[in-house]
Amino acid sequence: MQWGSGAIDTFQAAVVQQNPKVLLGFNEPDSASESNLDPSTAAQLWMEYIEPLKARGIRLGGPSVTASSTGQPWLKAFFAACNTCTIDFLPLHWYGDGTEGFYNYLWTIHGLYPNLPIWVTEFASTSANQTEVAQFLNATIIYMDGLDWIERYAWFGYFRPEDGNIYNLLDNEGGLNELGELYTGVQTIHTQIITQPPTKSYQTASGADNPTQGLVTTYPAFNNGPPRWDILGGASMYQLLSLFAAFIGGSALVF
Repeated sequence: MQWGSGAIDTFQAAVVQQNPKVLLGFNEPDSASESNLDPSTAAQLWMEYIEPLKARGIRLGGPSVTASSTGQPWLKAFFAACNTCTIDFLPLHWYGDGTEGFYNYLWTIHGLYPNLPIWVTEFASTSANQTEVAQFLNATIIYMDGLDWIERYAWFGYFRPEDGNIYNLLDNEGGLNELGELYTGVQTIHTQIITQPPTKSYQTASGADNPTQGLVTTYPAFNNGPPRWDILGGASMYQLLSLFAAFIGGSALVF
C-alpha cells in the first residue's frame, strides 16, 4: 500500500523485492487528515509507478477512499483522470453505527463500479455498546459471505483496548477477546507466557485457564470410541468382509 506520494519513487523496487501476488493502492487519499492526495496527481503517480507492476502478474487494488462525503467524489475524479489505469479490485473502508448504513454503502459502490470486485479492507462498528458491536460483526460477516462480488474483508482491528472505541479484537494481554473469538471462530488451545509466578501457563480460547498447568507441548489422543460412521457398532474386519461377500452373493448373514 502506498501512502500519498511519499517515497513513491522507491515503491516499485520495494514491491518487486517482496514478490507479492496482490497490491493495494493509495490509502485514504481523499482525507486531509490521512494521505491527502488530489485525484489528478494520484492518477499520474499511478501510471508512472504502480501500473507497470501489472506486467509482473500482480493484481492491483485501487485507491482505498473513506466512506465520508469526500470519498465517492474523489474516486469518480480519479477514474476520470486515470481512464487507462488497470484496477483489478476496489478496496473500501467503512466505520459507523448500524448495519443499514454499511450495507447501503456497499451496494452504492457496487452499483457505481459493478465490474470491480470489492475488498472491504477496513470496517468496524463505532457503537459504544459492546453487545451492538458484536451483533454488527456477526451480522455483517454473514452478509458479506453471501455476496459473490465481495472477495475479501478485514475487521479493524487487531489491537488492545483503547479509549474511545470497543471494536478491538485483543484483550489487554494481547490475546483474543470475545469479539476476536467471534471474528476468527477460534476455539483452540494456545500458549501464553505470563510475567508472575508460575511463569508458564496455558490458556484456552474460552478462558478456562489453569495457572498450575505446564506449558502445553503435547495434546491428548483422539477418543478411541467408534467413529460416527461405524454403524455396525464395532464389527471386526472379518465380519465386514463376510457381510460384503454375503451382500454380493445375495444371502443373509447374522452375527
